[in-house]
Amino acid sequence: MKQLGKLTTGLPLSKHAGVYENPLYKGAESSGAYSSVHPDPYVLKHNGLYYCFATGGAGVPVMRSANLVDWEPLGYAFSMPDREGYWAPAVIYLNGIFYMYVSSVALGETDPHYEYLLVATSDRPEGPFSYVKTLYDTFTIDAHVVKDEQGRLFLFYSDNNTMGIDRDRPGTVILVDRLLDPITPEGKPQLVVKPTLDEEIYEENRFGDGRNWHTIEGACYLHRRGRGYVMYSGNAFTKPYYFIGYSMTVDTGSGIAEREWKKVPSEHVYEPLMRRNDDVEGVGHHSVVKAPNNVDDWIVYHGRDNHQQRIPHKEQRQMRIDPLLWKGDRMWVPGPSHTMQDAPAMPVFRDLFETAEVESLSPRWSIDSGAWSAGGYEALQNSLVGIGTALSTESFTHFVYELNVKWEPNHMGGLYGAYIGYSDMRNHVQVLLDVGKKELIVFSVMNGLKSEPVRVKLDQALCYSVFHKLTITKVGQLIEVLVDDVPTLEGRFPVSSGRIGLVTHYTRAKFAGVAVTPHAQLNAKTTEAFIGMLQVDEEDDHAATWQVKEGVLYCAASNKPSLLWMKEEMLGKPFQFRADLQFEQGGGSGSAGMFQLCLSETPSRLSGPAFTLTLDRAGLEVKVEGTDGQVVLQAELPAYFDFRDVHTLELRQTRNNCLILLDEYLIYQGERCGGTMLGLGFSVPAQLSGIEITELS
Repeated sequence: MKQLGKLTTGLPLSKHAGVYENPLYKGAESSGAYSSVHPDPYVLKHNGLYYCFATGGAGVPVMRSANLVDWEPLGYAFSMPDREGYWAPAVIYLNGIFYMYVSSVALGETDPHYEYLLVATSDRPEGPFSYVKTLYDTFTIDAHVVKDEQGRLFLFYSDNNTMGIDRDRPGTVILVDRLLDPITPEGKPQLVVKPTLDEEIYEENRFGDGRNWHTIEGACYLHRRGRGYVMYSGNAFTKPYYFIGYSMTVDTGSGIAEREWKKVPSEHVYEPLMRRNDDVEGVGHHSVVKAPNNVDDWIVYHGRDNHQQRIPHKEQRQMRIDPLLWKGDRMWVPGPSHTMQDAPAMPVFRDLFETAEVESLSPRWSIDSGAWSAGGYEALQNSLVGIGTALSTESFTHFVYELNVKWEPNHMGGLYGAYIGYSDMRNHVQVLLDVGKKELIVFSVMNGLKSEPVRVKLDQALCYSVFHKLTITKVGQLIEVLVDDVPTLEGRFPVSSGRIGLVTHYTRAKFAGVAVTPHAQLNAKTTEAFIGMLQVDEEDDHAATWQVKEGVLYCAASNKPSLLWMKEEMLGKPFQFRADLQFEQGGGSGSAGMFQLCLSETPSRLSGPAFTLTLDRAGLEVKVEGTDGQVVLQAELPAYFDFRDVHTLELRQTRNNCLILLDEYLIYQGERCGGTMLGLGFSVPAQLSGIEITELS
């Protein structure tokens, strides 16, 4: 029987949209701001565009992209006449100011241990940045500044002092400290990741006393489903075995610095997230960013081509990307890839307003009122009279909606923001920033009646005459709003589907980076909406076996298979489905039971042909049957595959192709399966969690 293999060098092409091939940017110059090498790439998304900052000798080079694939070099973002060797920049945008954290040495200094971490600022992402402050007077590198769920700032960085004199595993470590403001560390750093593995050794017997020097660097933090993750790079970037690993922790509500971090899978087992393969070496130092669809995570890293002749002391690290995927709460990356791959997913609706100055918006907008113009990556509503309204020509039901907004100051305050669920002026929801009251406001209008607005006070220091990002998610009637990536407001409003839009009330405002992706996720807050998307199989007389509770879909089936169908409008289009599945605890891998996934045109397997995937716990095998009943795949699962663990299933259905992954295993890749109904079923007690469905553009 066929054996399943892990995907380690890329995913099969879906032939749906754009493609890319690593390395991404192949500059014409061998060095300088327009070089083809971009070590330690850090990507910032701002107003819908991506900016990549990298290590440089004479300065920090910066590039710009609209899609994470095609990059335009913009020169040096930061340089100083008396310094050189700019290492591992990281940039964060806060209230109109871009803060760059980067290490450098004095001009002519040959000892890299004099790399000190400093801060520079700019009012534009491409710079020029101006020096503000040196944070430390000892070796400090690889900064990464993040906001937590409460909007507090934390600085990750690496130093040698903390464990440089350790008896057993001396080396560079990762610390985290609270920032009192963007340029002032609290001064209470805590150890996050330290050396524990031989694979993290940078130099053996460095001191002549038998002690090996280790390196843990390149911190990158992200938060997902109540867990925090700190990714890192280990050993020496000059070596082929440079790798990426990570530690994780449960979010206890305390600050990031107070949490206890543990490496995955453990402190003493080497199972890196990314390492060298036959084509790419020196894989490491990265950042993570959302795809243009604002749903999928992508890792941006550097690596060297194995087939390229190594030249000592010559920089050869090039920027690469690959999707960051999940198996339960564990990460995995199908890479480093070196062949043609599917490009990061685009939103279904998008406008970057990148055209030359025009006195209107694109045909995808319907202008109801106001004086609208666009150009230079911004749209402007320039009338102070009445309500300015620009609406999409498309309607959406469940979605992630990103827009960036900026008030154009006048003497009468400002009220501006977004429409969602817009049917007409008598039926819609508005999400607004109020300059005078310094509030975020959400209210609905139903049959001409306006609801009592839900109001949340914003930071009193917020400057409204600079751009701020609003991220609005809607599943059913639940609406959640993030302001500059910080959860700010949530509530239920009487609205179903409708158009999205831009709105101003008696004020001028600018808009940038508008993107909408149809998307729905099952969690504790969206349970009510998801129940309306589900339907028990018409042939199943055991409907009570299914229950949705706190964002988890439970099945209490016993022996007889029970199937639940998802009836969602996105399924008739190209879509992506993800879910974590787990059989009940108790009973080993050989116990009876199975999981099924079906695609069909009807909510019953018996009334029409269905494409079916079956995971058989007793036989430790997977089987895929086409709509004609023919078995297209039958394969053994790995011997260590345990159904009691959480496993992630991903189905990606494009216009012509279908791709199914189980954790890091490719289950099926072939012609589109067909069907606008998605069936999920068990024959034993089990559960599905983290269900997500996303429309592909």
